[in-house]
Amino acid sequence: NAIGYIGGSRHALFFVLPMVLIGKFIFEQKDKIKLQKTGCILLTVVSFGISLAECLILRHFGGNYITCDVTLANFLPAVFLFVLTLKWSPQALQKTQTKALRKYADTIYIIHILVILVIDRLISVTYMYRFLLILIMSVVLSWLYSKAMNLIKITLKKDKKA
Repeated sequence: NAIGYIGGSRHALFFVLPMVLIGKFIFEQKDKIKLQKTGCILLTVVSFGISLAECLILRHFGGNYITCDVTLANFLPAVFLFVLTLKWSPQALQKTQTKALRKYADTIYIIHILVILVIDRLISVTYMYRFLLILIMSVVLSWLYSKAMNLIKITLKKDKKA
């Protein structure tokens, strides 16, 4: 099985690279996108529904071993959600809170890879429990990491002033 050999269907080649390229394209073309917020919200909700329906159909015909990692409609919610965030408040992209959230999202993305490696080596659970465990652990560890980094930053600033 070639997919298993290169690390699964959520490998950087099949998931990360297309999403980064799509995000880059959308960001570069954001001024040309004529969708309003309500249209973006509707497309985001509908695309989540389509993605869920596709996964349920695959599960029905393929059994519980189907993971729905990368499916035809899997990219749609992320794409429309990204467009929605750009439409919601273009000025917010430059604000400090938005920058902090982007940094936090990057941290979650990096940490979740490490969490997956640890969980897969330590325990064997069903796909759904694995997903939830990875989600919760990644968010919590990322939050702890960001708090630790802020504490270090504050400590270093105090040391410079002293």
